[in-house]
Amino acid sequence: IAALTLGGTLAFANSANAADGPTVAWTAPANNSTVTGKISLKATATPASTGTSIITQWCLTINGEETNDYTAANFYVQNQNGDYGSNYYDKASGCWTYSSFDSRRLTLSYDTTKWENKAYTFVVKVTDSTGRESSAASWTVTTANVGPTVAWTAPANNSTVTGKIALKATATP
Repeated sequence: IAALTLGGTLAFANSANAADGPTVAWTAPANNSTVTGKISLKATATPASTGTSIITQWCLTINGEETNDYTAANFYVQNQNGDYGSNYYDKASGCWTYSSFDSRRLTLSYDTTKWENKAYTFVVKVTDSTGRESSAASWTVTTANVGPTVAWTAPANNSTVTGKIALKATATP
């Protein structure tokens, strides 16, 4: 605590700002990167520098919509020194909550081949055990998956055929 003199009046200011909250940041893949196939998005959270709070909730939106794929998440739990799947967490409104775990890291695993090729913006916020919320952290990736291709192999293109014919093609995933 520090004492300040303001216009002849003695005022006290707490050296630790009570409004300090946790922080959260994306770590991988690179922001604004182009991705294909199976990906892992990673974020880390740090409790506030004041107090003894733990990270108890992660909330995620994708392109402004609350997530509904809760199984994509795995959390590294600080005090348990290990990863815990989303099945250990309460899930609601795009959030994962577990009041006893200090959940410091999040890994989201997705198969982007099932997504439309476009940009996806992920926004994550964390809440600590005292109810303090982090600022939102945004991260954008763009999917660029190539769909399957088909090539005709027989008969030759633009050929003239008669009678029974066999059409042949090959597909590449």
